Amino acid sequence: MVSSILSLIDYQATQGFKKDVDIDQMATIAYDYLNLKYQIILQPNLTDIKSYLIRDIPVIIPANGKQLFAENRHFANGGPYYHNLVILGYDDKKEQFTVHDVGTRHGAYFKYSYRLLLASIHDFPPSQLKQDIEQGDKKALVLLK
Repeated sequence: MVSSILSLIDYQATQGFKKDVDIDQMATIAYDYLNLKYQIILQPNLTDIKSYLIRDIPVIIPANGKQLFAENRHFANGGPYYHNLVILGYDDKKEQFTVHDVGTRHGAYFKYSYRLLLASIHDFPPSQLKQDIEQGDKKALVLLK
């Protein structure tokens, strides 16, 4: 596993990608490095996300971790400005998404409200400054077979 991670880091370096990659760079990694097809969803909404989840296709979102902290107090320092996580499922009765979030100790099958998670979606900002996260486009990434 360590070898695979180091190989991916080397690939990112050859592409000139920094530590924080945006959705377009993630798509490039998926396609060129992992041989996966992908789709980028612009302005993702509840219907868009659920349409993939119904087909067992997880949805990757970039998010403002400072906003996520409102429902997930397991983040250090009030949450990161830029954070990525995977939406695995949803519960319409509770109006919650189920996610896998490796950025926090209790991120496996964590639940976020529809409202908060959708509002938090922001790609890495054009300024390349994490603090400008609210200026980042609303995008999501799905990896297809």
